[in-house]
Amino acid sequence: MSDFPFGHPGSMAWSGGGFISTCPMNITRSLSDSILFYTCLMGIMFFMMKMLPTAKAGEQYLQKSGRKLMVVALESSRAPDYGRLKEYAPFSFTTEETGGIIGNGDITMDWIVHVLKRTVDTQYRTKADRRHTFLAGSSMGGLMTLYGLLAYPEVFSRGAALSPSLWIDAEKVKAMIRHARVKRNTVLYMDYGALEFADHPHSRSLFAEVSALLIEKRVLLNSRIVPRGTHCEASWEKQIPFFMKTLFE
Repeated sequence: MSDFPFGHPGSMAWSGGGFISTCPMNITRSLSDSILFYTCLMGIMFFMMKMLPTAKAGEQYLQKSGRKLMVVALESSRAPDYGRLKEYAPFSFTTEETGGIIGNGDITMDWIVHVLKRTVDTQYRTKADRRHTFLAGSSMGGLMTLYGLLAYPEVFSRGAALSPSLWIDAEKVKAMIRHARVKRNTVLYMDYGALEFADHPHSRSLFAEVSALLIEKRVLLNSRIVPRGTHCEASWEKQIPFFMKTLFE
């Protein structure tokens, strides 16, 4: 398999039945904002989230639900120069906190689609078609979920964006949606914690605007504000049953 564009990502895999191992992909990286790639006899789902505990909670949910899924978890950069933001930003942006960030999310997603997915589809008995390929993530991973669903409509049919980082550049996020060619029956679960709205100015109105734009694009959207929800793993873990129901119903 070709090298990950920004280093060698680490991975692990397990099935809904509890099997866990290291994937035979010769890749190693760090933990923050991990990408999870769910694959199975039924379908595939990439999952980009903040840290590994959400992956474990996902495993527990799959065990209880009986779904025959394999999970491939990829760990993202912990580089001190905002490496995670660079990997997961689909466009460049500037904030007072970070300064200028050159977004390489398009390169990351291209690698996921054209290298990682093909490798997994070759090594495991997956249903590789669009109908059985999903994308999900939280925070910057939530933004990447939105990007991947819109940029690769022929690959991903459904997605779950938990607390997506829409605030990094509101106008670019909205333009990304307006210019997208959305395929029929595209499904998206998107949520935001009620207590998160205080973290960034205008985030409540932005969440509403983005939801409206997605609906205008005929996305089958399940938009939800999580009561007492915050921007953390503990909150996101609790949303697993909600977004899984949307993705699989």
